[in-house]
Amino acid sequence: RSRDAHLPSADFFNVAEFPEAVYKSTRFNFNGDNLESIDGQLTLLGVTKPVNLTITNFKCIPASGNNKERCGGNATGKFKRTDFGMKYAVPTIGDEVTLMIGLEVLKD
Repeated sequence: RSRDAHLPSADFFNVAEFPEAVYKSTRFNFNGDNLESIDGQLTLLGVTKPVNLTITNFKCIPASGNNKERCGGNATGKFKRTDFGMKYAVPTIGDEVTLMIGLEVLKD
């Protein structure tokens, strides 16, 4: 079967039993006005572990239609899939996963 058909199965993300992966931030870390990282918790396959995100290309510009600035950037973090119980084909298939998120927020 294809990789894309295999990933939702119980071998990997088990979407039938765990349809959502959730990241909840616990702290935003700034250097002046620049967001540098986010501390948080990732819940995957019913397991919650800390995952820190590094922010790159974070910029703010005036937003049209309101007085709040619109900010955006990229967030990346790494975790081991075995920490969440995803053990299929380790070490043949790598254990480390890179999480990449595009973000957009309104500055308050």
